[in-house]
Amino acid sequence: LSRCLQFNLKPMPVQLVVSHLGEVLERENVPAEPAALMQLARAANGSMRDALSLADQAIAYGGGKLEAAAVEAMLGSVGSEHLFALLDALAAGQSVRMMELAEGLGTQGFSFDGILQDLGTLLTRIALLQLAPDAAPEEASDAPRLRELAQTLDSEAVQLYYQIALNGRKDLPFAPDEISGFRMTLLRMLAFATGAEPAPARTRPEPAAAPVNKPAIAESQAQVAKPPTMPAPAAAEIPEGDWHQQIASLNLGGMARMLADHCELVTREPGKMVFALDPVHKHLADKSFQDKFIAALKTRFGAGLDISITVGATQGLSPVEIRNREKSRRQSEAVAAIENDPFVRELVEAFDATVNEASILPVDPGDTQRTKP
Repeated sequence: LSRCLQFNLKPMPVQLVVSHLGEVLERENVPAEPAALMQLARAANGSMRDALSLADQAIAYGGGKLEAAAVEAMLGSVGSEHLFALLDALAAGQSVRMMELAEGLGTQGFSFDGILQDLGTLLTRIALLQLAPDAAPEEASDAPRLRELAQTLDSEAVQLYYQIALNGRKDLPFAPDEISGFRMTLLRMLAFATGAEPAPARTRPEPAAAPVNKPAIAESQAQVAKPPTMPAPAAAEIPEGDWHQQIASLNLGGMARMLADHCELVTREPGKMVFALDPVHKHLADKSFQDKFIAALKTRFGAGLDISITVGATQGLSPVEIRNREKSRRQSEAVAAIENDPFVRELVEAFDATVNEASILPVDPGDTQRTKP
């Protein structure tokens, strides 16, 4: 290798592969649908050689032309309409519908690993459209559906669904079978989805009451069965201190914990707490999440506590915002400490080096070891 000239080739962007494929097929007078070119480009994983090879196979498979349906069948990939249907059902919290869709995909012989991979790609495109709309390509044929889902799904939920899809692919080899692993992945997404349909509760029929012949006995039984009236417990004294520190003592998880993290405590009075939730996170104000949050507060501070949550303007004092500011402050201090370190400065000046700030992490307060760059 020391006598060879080496070229390290990087993967080509999908849009560049699509553009070059389109030019080649136009010169060869091969009609091609844009959606078919996009599928071939993604399947090539950044290799133009693989994209051209797949295009040759797809032309032969499609009888001299490239159509999206034929390319999907050749690649064995799930159609975008199936993925959009899954996300529509997820956004609506339709658990039964999602399980029906999973069953239908299984009967059609699709690879569930491939479905989760394509679902992760679709969620990535939705997240890009939500957080960086100027960077999202508009020429895609499914752009309207993407914009619709980007407005329907919460940006934080999209990030969570993406992570669940990745972990679901890793878990598939350990599942009893592929469809079971795929269903469990969808159920995990539903567990964190707002407005999910609850499972029907099973009610136990009340036993029939025995007939009472004498009024005196009936009156005596009624007096015995009537529970004594107990006064409502008084609300506990709400301790002083920062709300973002006290939230750790609440027994909360999942979306209820996310609600608590984004709630800003605006009123703290004896027996009363009022919270504000930024309209950006109004999806967290789902009644089931509020009920869990309020129940945890009453368990912690007293059942007689009056609690209300309103969606409106906030001052940036929610627990998650305070933690993010503290994290940014500690990160800035860590970077400054490394850059001002005499040894690091000597290296920078002697070797014209640069400090990679992304490699610097602040030291945890409880950690006695010094973080190195």
